[in-house]
Amino acid sequence: MASQPGPEQPQDKGSDIPDNLEALLSEAPPEVRKQVGRMVQMTGMSFTGPVPNPLTQKMTPEHIGKIIEYTEADSQRDDRQLTSSRRYAFAAFCVALAFIGILLVIFVLNDERDLALQVLALAGAFGGGFGTAKWLAK
Repeated sequence: MASQPGPEQPQDKGSDIPDNLEALLSEAPPEVRKQVGRMVQMTGMSFTGPVPNPLTQKMTPEHIGKIIEYTEADSQRDDRQLTSSRRYAFAAFCVALAFIGILLVIFVLNDERDLALQVLALAGAFGGGFGTAKWLAK
């Protein structure tokens, strides 16, 4: 025969409320008891965490090694692309600078030869020399 729950045995109501909390809340109104029960259940659910991906259970060390290899190859491709992009940007800058210099010499300094020579000498000195001092000494 099943024993009836007595005053010393807490009655199971299908909730996850611990026995000592149940005893403390026995005099509380039913709304408060229900609210505390929900809070305890939600606290218990927060510890379970998200459902894990089933693919992570099937991964082996070989799979992890392949992922690392692919990541390294992708990183090397990104580095090569960045280097190529920087070289292209520098070449475009040099071409634009040369074009602006040619336009300056042709249109602005065409009539003033002495000023054009000084500008070219300064541009050559700025560009690293390239024998500008010898050229000016002539």
